[in-house]
Amino acid sequence: MNRFTPLAWFVIRLMLSITLLWLAFRHIDWSALWAASQNVTLIWIVLAVFLILVANLLAAGRWGFIMQRTGLSNRWYQYVALYFAGGLINQGLPSTLGGDSYRALQGSRHQIVGSSPAIRYSVFAVFLDRGMGLLGNTLLGTLGLILAGATFSPWAHAVGIILFSSLIGGVLTVGFLFKLPIFLHFVQKILNATRLPFGMQGLKSVLGWPINMAQIITSLLIHLLTLATFGACLQAYGVAVPFEALLISIPALGLLMMLPISISGWGLRETTLSAMLALWGIPVSVTLLASISYGLIVLLVYFPGTWVLLKKKASTQGKVFGV
Repeated sequence: MNRFTPLAWFVIRLMLSITLLWLAFRHIDWSALWAASQNVTLIWIVLAVFLILVANLLAAGRWGFIMQRTGLSNRWYQYVALYFAGGLINQGLPSTLGGDSYRALQGSRHQIVGSSPAIRYSVFAVFLDRGMGLLGNTLLGTLGLILAGATFSPWAHAVGIILFSSLIGGVLTVGFLFKLPIFLHFVQKILNATRLPFGMQGLKSVLGWPINMAQIITSLLIHLLTLATFGACLQAYGVAVPFEALLISIPALGLLMMLPISISGWGLRETTLSAMLALWGIPVSVTLLASISYGLIVLLVYFPGTWVLLKKKASTQGKVFGV
């Protein structure tokens, strides 16, 4: 049986995004949508651009720090450039490489860790970076359940407390374990078995005490800035949404967007947020406008990554033609 080509998967995801967008807009009041679009306050859009830019710079810095501690030696601005290029790829450009794969590959070029090519360690560092991002997103979601879970179910508040306590307790426990020689010996054996004998410092830079707490704070800050970005997009159309509404909606969306069913969340973001924020009385038309604005702002912020992609392409063509 033939496998789907990357282009086929791209087309499938594109069609799913279009379908989800149609579902989001099919019952919309177009007059209300037009009226809301005419009252945009540009200063909030500018603020949204600034917030998501800072969030991505922090995220790029976190990834670069983990990469360097894992044994790779690119400079900080190179990691920033690769992060934005990877982010642009993740927006749905027709490429056979995902954004994470791209920055893992390019971040390890021409480098050696120990006596092995660095690509294995680069993939390991990207995995650790994504893991911290997922942890930060989940922690925010549990805080949302604590503050606003009663909106959905009477037991959601208690579930939020249990999950938040369990996650923080788990992080503290792992940090303590990294202080024990017997545990480090066990972890080193696993790293050796997975052909990552020099990966211990990378693990400690994420999970070891007390740096694991700094990693959690950084991850929470990145997600809070992302949350504030969407809040600013809503404010641009004259709607102030309760903080707890965003605190539960945006992390839930973040988890859904891990599913490869749309192009960079388009359609999925609009349908999910319009349904969830309607529980707080936010007009669907405003949510849709804010969501579209958010998606375009993210694309705008990642657009400088085009320079990196074109530079790499030109360099590759130059080598092929002997330039």
